[in-house]
Amino acid sequence: TKIPSQELVRMSLRYTIQAYAITKLVKQYELKAIRIVYPEKNLEIPTYRTDNDFLRLESIVDNVSNAIRNKIYYPRESWECSKCRLKPYCGGLSQYNDD
Repeated sequence: TKIPSQELVRMSLRYTIQAYAITKLVKQYELKAIRIVYPEKNLEIPTYRTDNDFLRLESIVDNVSNAIRNKIYYPRESWECSKCRLKPYCGGLSQYNDD
């Protein structure tokens, strides 16, 4: 659906990144609470981020950037692979690519 559940909003990395960015850019605010608003459905979904969420995000970014620096790529195969423009560069799939 276009409107996620409370659980999906709670674990969404997207909202953690947004809260983290605001916290880092606007030093006078310590953002912990977020309201996701869907005006067309007259719905608000509150969610919270803790320091542990921000530590988890930092760890994810460190691990991903470390993998990229070391040229460690893990392709995630899905139905989108057939239309992906980067398919020829996908290490795990390039040997099987007929294109």
